[in-house]
Amino acid sequence: MNLEVTLAGKTFKNPVTTASGTFGSGAEYEQFVDLAALGAVTTKGVANVPWEGNPTPRVAETYGGMLNAVGLQNPGIDLFCKRDIPHLKEKGASIIVNVCGRSTSDYVEVVERLADEPVDLLEINVSCPNVKEGGIAFGQNPKALEAITREVKKYAKQPIIMKLSPNVTDITEMAKAAEAGGADAVSLINTLTGMKIDIDDIESCIQGVEYLIQKFDITYGIIVHTKDYAMYVGKPLKADIESGLMYGNILATAKASAGGYGTAEQIQDVLKLDISPKGCEYREKIRNSEYRDRVILVPTRYIDKPKYTIGLGDSFTGGVQMCF
Repeated sequence: MNLEVTLAGKTFKNPVTTASGTFGSGAEYEQFVDLAALGAVTTKGVANVPWEGNPTPRVAETYGGMLNAVGLQNPGIDLFCKRDIPHLKEKGASIIVNVCGRSTSDYVEVVERLADEPVDLLEINVSCPNVKEGGIAFGQNPKALEAITREVKKYAKQPIIMKLSPNVTDITEMAKAAEAGGADAVSLINTLTGMKIDIDDIESCIQGVEYLIQKFDITYGIIVHTKDYAMYVGKPLKADIESGLMYGNILATAKASAGGYGTAEQIQDVLKLDISPKGCEYREKIRNSEYRDRVILVPTRYIDKPKYTIGLGDSFTGGVQMCF
């Protein structure tokens, strides 16, 4: 059976390749799989100089798998060309090299270094932080993505694949920017951002929210709504946010129990419900903790088995806005 495929003008024996970052540069897995039997080996990201990667711990187990933040540890392009490319060619593998960097010049340096190497394609990892643009990934800004694609294309002798980040509002906008910059193909997708939070540990939840506030440079704060509590984490506000959280919870609970929140009877029914014991426990814990000056938590009127689940977020938001 002929499984040959052509990608960006290059022919491969079959469409199966490895995902960059999961397979090292091939040598780590050759005792388990014949590298020559693959369509290609896509290598781990390679930079112009060695990267140590992130400090440990780098891996967190979750109930559904794992999260990792290795930080693109790699030996640098010189050792990669000296050691890894010859080994892959010796094993009969086709090669797609994943290229990473912290600035446009970093990418260009690696691409130029690979120009005369026996590799088939270059996969450009644009999820790396652009240090000259404040750390935002190249792949999260369409203008930056188009610009780096055009610059890399100018120096590359192999076809280039732009590996797009999923952590954007509209990935089609990024794909079009890569196309406009001259990309031969796009790779979908790079790593999804994730976070491990113990929902039964209120301090873990607060720490997760504070991380988001810092990461995305949020000016004031974030509101969290669960079946046990509504919580604001952030800077003090002029608005009565505690009342807003209470109003939001009442409307959302009315929606969950009756499917609407337009009558006085529905609101009165909500006020008859028990307050979540877990929410009360969390409130007391916060009041006696270091978080008391930047966290406001209101226990919810508790429904164990809601009849309706659609529109609860909108209902809650409408209630919160009443405090502004």
